[in-house]
Amino acid sequence: MERTYRVKVGEFFGGKRLTEIRRHLHQMFADVIRQARGDMSDNDLGRVVIHHPALQNPIVVQLLRLELLDAETVMATIEKVLQSHESLTVDSAFEIDVGLIRLPKGGARRRITDIHGAKNSITLKRSIVTIENTDQLCMARALAVVWAKLHKCTKEEWADVTTHRGRKS
Repeated sequence: MERTYRVKVGEFFGGKRLTEIRRHLHQMFADVIRQARGDMSDNDLGRVVIHHPALQNPIVVQLLRLELLDAETVMATIEKVLQSHESLTVDSAFEIDVGLIRLPKGGARRRITDIHGAKNSITLKRSIVTIENTDQLCMARALAVVWAKLHKCTKEEWADVTTHRGRKS
């Protein structure tokens, strides 16, 4: 899910440098993240992208667990960019995109804590079935897996469907 917030600059902030209104920006980002997050879990993921017309590239706060994504993290990322754009002023509207990923929840046996690398939590999680193929029939294969699960196939049949995960052709 992604939400875009358009920030309009009031007369009070117009023309001021971002470093001059840090406290106000911090509070704004705290409010935006809280509102966008809603009832999502700390273990879910989120990222923030800030589009400002004076910047060639947007400011991107990497994908993080929501417990780590806060206004201070956003401000730290902005300050890294400001080292090379110290004169960046707030004189026009800018946009904030907040992207959120609600991770699948299942039994408490294996939590999703690491999403990078070959042995990431999603790969190790047995409740997620990966469909990899080259014939563009992924949807049909996914529907077949769901049908098998919903129609209560035997444990042996389900093991056959899921043990070849990542090698389906």
